[in-house]
Amino acid sequence: MNEHTSGPPLTAPNIGREQLDLPFDQYQRYRVISDALGLLRENEEPLRILDVGGAEGVILKFLHKDDVTILDQTEAEGVPGFVLGDATALPFEDESFDYVVSVDVYEHIPDEVREKYLSELRRVARGGVLLAAPFDSEAVRAGERFANEFHRSIHNQGNVWLEEHADNGLPDLDGCARYFETQGDEVTVLPNGYLPHWLAMISLTFYGNHLPEGMRDVAGRLNNFYNEFMYEHDNVEPGYRHAVIALKNSGDADLSGLASSSDHPDAAMSAALFSTFSSTLSFAPQVKDLSNKLAEKEAQIRDLSRRLAQQTAVSNSLTALRQENAKMKRQLDAITNSRAWQLVERQRNLRISLRDRLGKGG
Repeated sequence: MNEHTSGPPLTAPNIGREQLDLPFDQYQRYRVISDALGLLRENEEPLRILDVGGAEGVILKFLHKDDVTILDQTEAEGVPGFVLGDATALPFEDESFDYVVSVDVYEHIPDEVREKYLSELRRVARGGVLLAAPFDSEAVRAGERFANEFHRSIHNQGNVWLEEHADNGLPDLDGCARYFETQGDEVTVLPNGYLPHWLAMISLTFYGNHLPEGMRDVAGRLNNFYNEFMYEHDNVEPGYRHAVIALKNSGDADLSGLASSSDHPDAAMSAALFSTFSSTLSFAPQVKDLSNKLAEKEAQIRDLSRRLAQQTAVSNSLTALRQENAKMKRQLDAITNSRAWQLVERQRNLRISLRDRLGKGG
């Protein structure tokens, strides 16, 4: 077994937004598989690939030019090359594919049929098997327990996949490698997903789903940043998962370049960065709530200002009416106090007096 823990990071070609926008854990596990297949290619001809358990079709984002078949026990709609089937009884002839891939599936296979699962993967592979999974160790178990409790504290229930890991028990890395070695394969084991980074990122993923809708893109942007700038430091020990690459005919392929440099000086600092980000992000709902309350207060102020303006307008109208009334009253007083008005008033009074006298005399 060749176990690589250091070496220059590999820069994969054809990595773009389609891949970088994936959730970090999907990017981690399929990127290492894609990089390995890139080194195993003998020419530019498409490879025949079987992805066992990949119903989401993520592998298709990395292997555009290959002939990919995806098998899963759960029906998947709209996934090209999909076959419904059992990972422990594959419905294919021996050596039907150049390589068989199975990513984060092994830990979900019940312990009593795990060797059958490995044998089926190997049976239908002509060149070899590329398998990635979280394997049993004290650190990985502790990390998964913490992540599951964090999920429970946020969502009031455990994470279904992490709880299934605990129920099944994580598989044994040495036992997996030994199985393929006893079949005569050359086995390379690579760490994948630096455990402190994985724990911080999966916690942020769980928490990101709890954020207000308008802030959920924060977690998405962090995933994108992580995939683009942190992955090259990701394949070091302690790894959350390991990739087991078992080749029937190794040829001249050198897989050592898939491992990140083990002396990366900023590994501890980057873990601290994610921890700080996690602590800061926990205040995001409160900040959002304060922002909403501030917006409400601003709306109330605008409403009060509008109403005050309306009242001012009404008040100004009343003042104008009073002023107009006073003006008219002054004009009326001027008319009634004039000599002409007094003469008209005397004539009116005289007519009334004459009318009264004539009436009595009649």
